[in-house]
Amino acid sequence: MNSTLITLAVLLSLTLVLVAGCMPATPAAEEAPAFVLKWGGEVTEGVKWFNPRGVAVDYLDNIYVTDGNNNCIKKFNGSGQLITQWDSSKGSTSRFWSSFLNKISIDRFGTIYVTGAGIDSSVHKFSNSGNFIISWGSRGNLDSQFYDAQGMAFDSWNNIYIADAANHRIQIFDSSGKYITKWGSEGNGDGQFNYPCDLAIDSSDNIYVSDTYNRRIQKFSSSGDFITKWGTLGSGKGQFSLPLGIAIDTKGYVNVCDLGNFCIQKFNTTGEFIARWGSEGTGNGQFKGPSDITFDSKGYIYVLDNQLHNVQKFDPNPKASITDKYGPWFVWTVIATLLGLIIAVSFLLIKRSTHHSR
Repeated sequence: MNSTLITLAVLLSLTLVLVAGCMPATPAAEEAPAFVLKWGGEVTEGVKWFNPRGVAVDYLDNIYVTDGNNNCIKKFNGSGQLITQWDSSKGSTSRFWSSFLNKISIDRFGTIYVTGAGIDSSVHKFSNSGNFIISWGSRGNLDSQFYDAQGMAFDSWNNIYIADAANHRIQIFDSSGKYITKWGSEGNGDGQFNYPCDLAIDSSDNIYVSDTYNRRIQKFSSSGDFITKWGTLGSGKGQFSLPLGIAIDTKGYVNVCDLGNFCIQKFNTTGEFIARWGSEGTGNGQFKGPSDITFDSKGYIYVLDNQLHNVQKFDPNPKASITDKYGPWFVWTVIATLLGLIIAVSFLLIKRSTHHSR
């Protein structure tokens, strides 16, 4: 009887703990993501980069990095272990590999796109295994030409939007490289740019552009119509020194690498400031040149630092509830199992009590 009571008490306690763990945390303020690991630079033997420029994640949560001055692309798993890398042996033009690799982006099918700078100023498309498919563009200011092609993003139709930085505009192509349209011009008015370095697209096909030297973010509709803007030069909340990489996280927030302020800033889709995290330094969770950012399917954050030559991985919600971490179906299955065991043990206790009373 005593052992049965102890079992019942343990099962009841486990159920209460699990239910409590399902309750979402309500911190007084937005909690900074927790550092998980880093690699590259001087911290990973055999994985040393010279001016890495872009980071992206595929649908299997593999991480890709463009190694600018070493002219190669490296592929890692989520633990920072090198899976493979490729360079000119994969069949792309020598013009591409002799230039300076910029940003990298991956569409929902796992196809990889890389922009080149310098004499290249074009876009190169690879399969997920790194085999060259096609390239387009050349240096210039005509349609389908680029002057320092930078960040890329994809809409729901898999059209590719490219930040044509030194031409102060956004160009749009289909996934085969066919030109569709462009918008933007040099200036500081609404819909104008001063060296746009990156862009991101949300689930409604709204476009967010890092308007780098205007120190602001601009938001546009899918057709390129101006919606709103936010940010000014400064070091306060919602201000920027040099906004570079930009990405939408799994909850729909806009995250911006602010290189000159050595931090990441987070906003909602209307530009309302949510949080900022990071500081200047070389320690874990610190930055010297945060220049690109991406998220995997679980919400983990990857920040590329082109001054420390590394990638840092962060947990966006280290105090998440059990439901957040494992999903509601898993949690309620466990709770139902424990409650079933409690009922069974209770029935056994009642049966034994009835037997002894006789």
